[in-house]
Amino acid sequence: MRSSFCLVVAIAATATSSASCHSDGLRPSQDAGGRMDAKADVPVDARRDAHADAIFDTGLEVHVRPCSASGSSCLSTRCCANPTDICQAEGSDLVCVPPISPPADGGTCAFTSSSNLPGVSLAFVDPPCEFKWSYAVPLKAQFHYRLTVDQDLAGVHPMGDVLGHCDQPDSSGFIVRYDIKGGTQEYCRCDQGLCHGGIGINDAGIFTTAPAAGASDYTLSWDGNNWQGPSDDMAQEGGQFPPGQYTVTVTASGGWEANGAGWQNFTVTATLPITITP
Repeated sequence: MRSSFCLVVAIAATATSSASCHSDGLRPSQDAGGRMDAKADVPVDARRDAHADAIFDTGLEVHVRPCSASGSSCLSTRCCANPTDICQAEGSDLVCVPPISPPADGGTCAFTSSSNLPGVSLAFVDPPCEFKWSYAVPLKAQFHYRLTVDQDLAGVHPMGDVLGHCDQPDSSGFIVRYDIKGGTQEYCRCDQGLCHGGIGINDAGIFTTAPAAGASDYTLSWDGNNWQGPSDDMAQEGGQFPPGQYTVTVTASGGWEANGAGWQNFTVTATLPITITP
């Protein structure tokens, strides 16, 4: 059975260290106490007398540090005991996670949708769902989606972002938002500040529209980065999403005064699972 470990070399004289992680079953020599001799494939005890002065003079100490188990932090080890695991970012930590499973739908890029507003629906149009992660080549993705209204409506009150109230209904009569997220990663236009430092277009965040029957098409372009909106300080995009499984969700929500029956909240949504592979 193969074993995984990190070989850590500490130079006492300079207070520096380096680490080398192995999971190929080959390791430098190890004595009964687990110490390693980096000079030759001979236990330290067998060479101690002949080379004690050299070892003590240079301050060279070599230790074995086990790699991290699946699901545990690899921030200090930078290697995983299971050679198929990935040491990836989780918030401010690094965690050993198992390899990514293929999409449950077999790669057909299926999405789910729901609506409690009669005759109104959201759907993705020929969406991609698998992407390749790379430091060198930023991820480039486009998601096309469609809002369909089957019959004319009146008394619709679309609502937009929670922070800032900057969103306005488009020609469909709705405000359609997007959110790509999973774990601690997120890309959305959630925080627009006070309309880039000004007064909110609609301080209550409520509009009244009369959507007409028809379809409205949208495109979301994404480069794989984290971002939660410009806020008040025109915040820039953050780091890349690491390999993993995420969801792309588009939503239209608000209230509807249904034929004089009073205010009813509505949510129209579509969700697409996506996978970023290493």
